Amino acid sequence: MSKNRVIIYTTIIAIILIIGCPTIYKVVKNHKQKLNMITEKRIIEAAIKCWNEDKCAGDTITLKDLYDNKISDISRSMGQKSS
Repeated sequence: MSKNRVIIYTTIIAIILIIGCPTIYKVVKNHKQKLNMITEKRIIEAAIKCWNEDKCAGDTITLKDLYDNKISDISRSMGQKSS
């Protein structure tokens, strides 16, 4: 291989890495943020449901309250089987 080909291949690989690495990082970061947002929304919805059904008392509803009252939405969102 001539010196020019090596330089061209090295340049192409460098360009791909310069563009590819930040793009992949951003996609993965956005995906994780969306997963966290969905989990938070499910927890909030389960807490509202528990409060509306008068299963959870008080101003503060904890995850323990939701688990103890077997709110099915919270069990599914956290990866547990609902009974």
